[in-house]
Amino acid sequence: MGDALRDVLDWLSGRGLEVVLIILGSVLLARLVSWAGGRITDRIDARYTGGDALVRSEAAKHRHSLTQVLTWAAVVLIYSISVFFVLDRLGVPVTGLVAPATVLGVGLGFGAQRIVGDVLAGFFIITERQYGFGDVVSIQVVGGMEPAAGTVEDVTLRITRVRSVDGE
Repeated sequence: MGDALRDVLDWLSGRGLEVVLIILGSVLLARLVSWAGGRITDRIDARYTGGDALVRSEAAKHRHSLTQVLTWAAVVLIYSISVFFVLDRLGVPVTGLVAPATVLGVGLGFGAQRIVGDVLAGFFIITERQYGFGDVVSIQVVGGMEPAAGTVEDVTLRITRVRSVDGE
């Protein structure tokens, strides 16, 4: 029992501590990026408070949407890199995961074509400035339902959040 406890304590003071610090560092860095993104979007919004939120310039709307997407992408990148660092510290051969990850990626690519299509469509919506935060839009929903009409509250690569006049 004493040797097992000593081994656990040695692991915790060595690799275990490194794993905890990597996880803590990635969470703090992701929070910092999210906070900075929020500050930037707040600053963009504060510059255009003279009139109605719907009357803001197209450039401000585009900067707001682009900041949200870049913040999201940075957070995903931070967590992805930290997962590989944690796996490396735990002794999992990361280089040995390349071939299975490739096969998994191809399988997910075929299985998740709709998601990939949504992300690409979101990319083009944002880069082509088709609509952005604060725009009033009417979007036809897949499935033949009534169009979703209202003010765009959030635009990411995959999701556009619209608030209707009724508050829905």
